[in-house]
Formats: sequence, C-alpha cells, structure tokens
Amino acid sequence: MKRASQVARAGQWSAADAIDRVALDAHERHRRRIVLTAEGGTGFLLDLPQATALHDGDGLVLDGGATIAVVAKPEPLVEIAAQDAAALARLAWHLGNRHTEVQVVGGRLRMRRDRVLEDMLSGLGARLTPVEAPFEPERGAYEHEQIATPIPERAERSESRGKVRLPCCEAGATSELAHPALYRLMTWMSPAYPVGAFSYSGGIEWAVEAGDIRSAETLRGWLTTMIYRGALFCDAAIFAHAHRTAAAGDDRALAAVAELAVALAGSKERFLETTVQGQAFLQITRTTWPTQGLDRLAAARGAPLTYPVVVAAACAGHGIALGPSLHAFLHGVVSNLVSAGVRLVPLGQTDGQRVLAALEAPIAQTAERAPITAFDNIGVATPRADIAGMRHETQYTRLFRS
Repeated sequence: MKRASQVARAGQWSAADAIDRVALDAHERHRRRIVLTAEGGTGFLLDLPQATALHDGDGLVLDGGATIAVVAKPEPLVEIAAQDAAALARLAWHLGNRHTEVQVVGGRLRMRRDRVLEDMLSGLGARLTPVEAPFEPERGAYEHEQIATPIPERAERSESRGKVRLPCCEAGATSELAHPALYRLMTWMSPAYPVGAFSYSGGIEWAVEAGDIRSAETLRGWLTTMIYRGALFCDAAIFAHAHRTAAAGDDRALAAVAELAVALAGSKERFLETTVQGQAFLQITRTTWPTQGLDRLAAARGAPLTYPVVVAAACAGHGIALGPSLHAFLHGVVSNLVSAGVRLVPLGQTDGQRVLAALEAPIAQTAERAPITAFDNIGVATPRADIAGMRHETQYTRLFRS
C-alpha cells in the first residue's frame, strides 16, 4: 500500500499537481496513522510521526513523491453573532469555559451543532444561524503543532541499548523509555490485567438504552466529549498531578490529589468504578511489581484510592516518565470503554477499531493539556454523562456495573 509520511502545507505546493483528493472533517483531519481512500480511489496509509492537524489545501506526500490534496469536508455548524464585540467575547468565554471547539470567522463564531449549547447561547442573547461549511476550530494554546517529516522507523532506537525513544506529552520533548518500563506499561494497561475493567461501561450502557449511543459515530462522539471535558479528562489531570507528587515523594500533596479524585466521582457507580479498580491495581501491583511509593500509598489513612492515582503512583515509583505513562493510561481506559460500546450497541470489531483510531488525536491532545491544567481548574462539563451514570443505578436490565 502507498504511504504518506509528509505534509506539504497549503501555499507551499501546487494543488494542480495533486493526483487525487481526500475530503475529511475536522476530527478526521487530526490524525497520525490511518488507512484512507481518496475520492478517485487511491488507497494509502497516512503514517505521520505524530498526530498532526491538517488543513484545507494541504498535501499528503506519498513515498514516490506524488501528492494527494486535503479538502475540508463541510459539516453541520451553527454561526454565532452578537450585538457587539463585548457581547461576542462574553459568548466566547462561556464556550471556552465548556472546552468547546470554536472557529473565529470575521466577527462571528462557529461551532458544531449542539442543542444544549445553542439553548445556552440563545439565552445569552446570541443570534444563531445553522450553516454547512468546513470547520477549522482554533487550536488550543497547549498545542504546539509540528510539521510531519519522514522518519526511518516509528520508534527509533537510541544509542543506549535496550531503550526506545517515544513521543512525550510535553511539547517538543521526547522520553527515552527503557524496555522494562515499556513492558510494565503494556502489562498494566492490558485488558488482561486483573482490575475488573471489563465489568464497567462508564454510563455507556444507559446511553445506549436511552438512544444517545446507537452507532460507531455516536460512540466516537460520546467518548470524544468525555476525553476533552468529561471524566476521562479529569482522570488525566489527576493522573498528572499524582505522578508529579508521587515522584517528588510529597505524600501530603499526593493525599490532596487523592481527595480531589474522590470528590470528582459524580455518582455512586462512578465512585465504585474508580475505587474498586484502584484497589485491585494496588493489591496486584504491590505483589508483582513492588515499589516503596505504593507501600506508602497503601499505608496512608485518607480518602479511598482511585484508579488514576494508584496507576500514576506505580509509574512514578518505577521511574516511568509522565508522558508515556499518561498516554498508556488514557489508551487503556478508552479501549475498555470502546469494548463496552462494541458489546452494547452492538458494533462489529472493525467498527470498534475505527472508533479507537479516531480517538487517537483527542487522547494525544488531552495528554498534552492535562499536565498543564492547574489543580484548582480540574472539573467536568458533561452533565449528560453524569446523568447516565446515575440513571444506570436503577436501569432494569444491566450487564455492567456502571
């Protein structure tokens, strides 16, 4: 199969030279690796060194030198106008407070259609106009985009034997991950690690029954929201703070992180899901991969221990850098939720893998944003998901514990 490993930015190449074109929406234009088929039938593997934001007019350079043009696919959006600049800034603040992707178009804003947010904006005096147009949302200040360039292999061996250089979540940095550390991350985040993750759906079971999730696309949308501004983002931010405090040996600060993690559990079943898995991970990992950090965590008398806190403490105790640790944690949690969705909707295994592939960019972005989120700014903005967790407690027929 043909392979595209370089991006030629719009204006830096001649669009007339394109051999084909591929139309992608905003989500699809932030990818690292995926098989694509262009409009003219050209099949190729997009294989970039890191998740990269593509824009309308960019070119994907194939190994032989040919180029495929990127076209921004029109999407259902709503255009937001206000009576003056101050009112528009106020609307933008409320959207930013909800971590909503927004495009600035002249003196107006655009966002994806969202009935709840549209009702909020109307109540704030906004003038809303539905449109179909390509969506180019503003990239967050925490994103430092780098142009994709060819690399000999996706994981480069360093000069030191037994190490692999992997991308770190901190912009512009890499982390040398020793093979034992990689082995541990793969083991701890594997579905086979006995923490009981398979028995939790994070409210997806109720969302399927309620009709919120009914296809691969709606499952992807639900999980994307959870990754950007829901419980998964909170877990990522908690993980980052727990890793840093555990690595510093600051037990008092780690206890504060553990307390906040419990407080952020929005329902009885969410509390059960994160603390039961946390306790299971603590017990099995202390036995098989002991470290003083986990021993101190087990001996502390305080808030119940949540899953992200314990996993972060284990990674810090074994000297595994925050970047790859957080990526592995998010991938493991999201993979379990995708698996739950596959069983509940139901979906085919291929659809499940398509969903997981589509979530690569949101996971990468959240892994960059979470470590720079202030402790006092950690929170959720997903009331529907919180309601799903609560309603699941009284759902008549249940396969999962959450």
